[in-house]
Amino acid sequence: MKRGIRKFKNGVASFYIVAFASLILVIVASSFAMVVVSEVNRASDSDLSRSAYDSAMAGVEDAKLALLNYQACIAQGYTYTGHLSNSDTITCEDIIYYMNNPDCDMVAKILGRKIEDGEVKISESSGSNNSMNQAYTCVMINASPSDYRADLDATNNYKVVKVALEDEEAKNIKFVKLSWYHKEDGEQLNFNNFSNGKVEFSSLSNENGEAVPPTLEFQLIQTASEFTLSDISAPARLVGDELRTDRATLYLVPTKEGNLSTNNNSYISAWDDSKGINSISARQFAETNNLEKNLPYVVYCDDQGEGGEYVCSALIGLPKPISNDGSRNGDTFMFVVSIPYGQPTTDFALELCKNENECRNQTSDTAAIEDETNTVEWENVVVVDSTGRANDLYRRVEVRLEASDYRSAYLLYAIQATDNDSGGDVGIKKELTVGL
Repeated sequence: MKRGIRKFKNGVASFYIVAFASLILVIVASSFAMVVVSEVNRASDSDLSRSAYDSAMAGVEDAKLALLNYQACIAQGYTYTGHLSNSDTITCEDIIYYMNNPDCDMVAKILGRKIEDGEVKISESSGSNNSMNQAYTCVMINASPSDYRADLDATNNYKVVKVALEDEEAKNIKFVKLSWYHKEDGEQLNFNNFSNGKVEFSSLSNENGEAVPPTLEFQLIQTASEFTLSDISAPARLVGDELRTDRATLYLVPTKEGNLSTNNNSYISAWDDSKGINSISARQFAETNNLEKNLPYVVYCDDQGEGGEYVCSALIGLPKPISNDGSRNGDTFMFVVSIPYGQPTTDFALELCKNENECRNQTSDTAAIEDETNTVEWENVVVVDSTGRANDLYRRVEVRLEASDYRSAYLLYAIQATDNDSGGDVGIKKELTVGL
């Protein structure tokens, strides 16, 4: 009897061992299967996401072609008529109409693309079918945005921004609002360029880490409608009660402190407590062209990122150029924005205003940017908003383009030397005499 009980106990023990071993194997196998399925899904989503992004970028490329067609029509003298031509083919009248009445299909209509169910199908190669089920669903062009935006980094540490306005419009610009360092990038703020009431550029030595947000250098270059080269290199000139200049340079150092004392010989505080903004007058801007020691302006930045889309911003008055009437030339009106120490990476935005209140009311958020009454439109900047699809996954991208200026002439050659006899190119020859 005891022997039978012992055999029974041994059988139960073996059963439990087999059961637990099987359970462990099932758990391990299930976990492995779940990991495999998860990786397959992630790879599939990543592939679809990339395909949707490619579809969106295909819409951007089509938008570039549409813009070239639009510019060609404008160069030929066509203007907006307010209606379509009702022609069987796309005419310049139609193209200009679509540009002035943007919708999701505007690019496809301008290029004569086939629109199926509100989208343009994309093939992997010429003549192939749409096996990946890709399309761009909405591509809109804003040819007159109210701000200019760009990025600065160590390899591209400066940006020349040509305003490109008509002379009459350029003459009316009185202020520019400069904003930089997007608040989405402001999680690690390190205001170590200004400490203990003193400007210190520790970002050069990196002892305390990069100075975040970065110090900016902001330059104005302009001329009057009629000017001489000596005006550009001349110091600021007093005309009546106005200080005028054709060039000026500001150095803007971020700080998290407001209400700074201005009785300091190492900086000037840009914060205006009565206005609640960083404000630099046109006269102060012009004076930077005369000072042997161009003191930096300390700019109060909202380290909580609650004052708008960017952490730092400053309202800067624009002096008039040196001339009798102070009229600004729209073709020679530009800014240069740079990070003089090459770090850290930052983005910036420029908004042009005809009066101070317009710039002060502009908060740089989406709603304000869409309000075209607040700021002057940039004629040489184009914003393309494109949405692409791959199967049931969508990607949306926004691309900013600087349109080519069809009004300006560009040189193809700096020097071209030809042989008077044969007309062939002979290059440039120079005779050198060496004395021994």
